[in-house]
Amino acid sequence: MTCLYANLHHRYIDPRGQGKDLPTKLRKKGAFMDKQHSDIAKQFKKQLSGVVQVVECKIFGSQARGDADEYSDLDVFVEVETLSKEIKAQILDIAWAVGFENSLVVSPLIFSRDELENTALRSSPIVKVIAQEGITV
Repeated sequence: MTCLYANLHHRYIDPRGQGKDLPTKLRKKGAFMDKQHSDIAKQFKKQLSGVVQVVECKIFGSQARGDADEYSDLDVFVEVETLSKEIKAQILDIAWAVGFENSLVVSPLIFSRDELENTALRSSPIVKVIAQEGITV
């Protein structure tokens, strides 16, 4: 089964464009998260913690859903206490360095706590999906 997209209602779109129920075995959070990618995410979070106060760090996207292939990146949601241009640049530099070291593209999605709590971003579909389906690092 090729799962092109899994949503909050445990449905997926198969290669023919048909919506189907996601098998129960695929519904478990982190069911497909392999140790290598989990370790890379932990390494990324550890390096971030030396630079910025990380509130939350979650893996999302194809790696979390279990439909990643050899060319997939590692999508990482990063919530920090405060965010400036300088901090964002440091986070992006760490993502690049960790990715380069592991031959993987690490793609951080970075927000401050204030942005997530006090702006319309808290209602964003991607933020809701990450909150429910993301795998905590």
